[in-house]
Amino acid sequence: MLRCPMLRARRATWILVLLAGCSTPGEASSETDADGATSESSAALTGGLDSGPSSGDPGGDTTSVGGTDDTTDATTGTSTGEPPAASCDGHPEATDELGVTAAGLQGFSTFEHVAVRWLLEGDANGNAEVSVRLRPEGGAWREGTPLQRVPAGSNDAGYTWANAATGSQFGLEPGTNYELELQLFDDDGGCIVETLEVATRLPLDTSAPSRTVSVNPGSLADALANAQPGDAIELQAGSYSGFEVSVDGTAEAPIVIRSTVGATIDGEVRLDDRAFVAIEGLHVLDQIKFNGAHAVSYTHLTLPTIYSV
Repeated sequence: MLRCPMLRARRATWILVLLAGCSTPGEASSETDADGATSESSAALTGGLDSGPSSGDPGGDTTSVGGTDDTTDATTGTSTGEPPAASCDGHPEATDELGVTAAGLQGFSTFEHVAVRWLLEGDANGNAEVSVRLRPEGGAWREGTPLQRVPAGSNDAGYTWANAATGSQFGLEPGTNYELELQLFDDDGGCIVETLEVATRLPLDTSAPSRTVSVNPGSLADALANAQPGDAIELQAGSYSGFEVSVDGTAEAPIVIRSTVGATIDGEVRLDDRAFVAIEGLHVLDQIKFNGAHAVSYTHLTLPTIYSV
């Protein structure tokens, strides 16, 4: 079986990887889903998905090498270096509230990341675990980042969340189809293997605008009000008030609002209900909100850690 010894032995390593990847603020980049809305405070953006039973790994039998499992080529008998296919053979089903069952698997993609949320039922003691392996379509499998258990709860601000396991897979290639195989396992009963197909996004192509409009803090509002598909609105250095975009671009001619010389936005940036608009290279001191938007991208931004997109 794939799971417990390998997953538990490596958990400390994954925690170090996650801390190293998230310790300091840096560039933010993401993209809305082509089909639907996003919340005001979420940077996990919906992507296409299709879940179903695991297809398994055609590589052959599994063996233990150096204390961890990998896959052995059935023809040559040599190790492929790939993590083996998950299996639930011989593990009992959940029979009480301590065991776990799955309620729904969701994937959310950006340019280089895929976030996963697996809704769960049961697991009252919170000890269920989810291991992940993934591959680009037709490529080699590699071990992914395990999901973290998030029990259902709420906070004083009125937000609630469901019982789930959640996490992200990092360092992916833009515009690429990926297959994720996830194994949910609970020592108290319950083991489920699911596959998830999801594609990372491609940034909007803003390399060849049909018109470039250079603006300063006093002329940005007029440029936005008169923006047309294909425009590049380039902000000169300076401090700008927050702004709202009220015009859509198109897939062939997106609107881009950008700066390469240190423009700072001291206020919210609103892209609600917009389509095919890109924000590039700005230093934003407040939130970026894009409720109901689709095909909107933001890249190479600097954001303070007290706010979120």
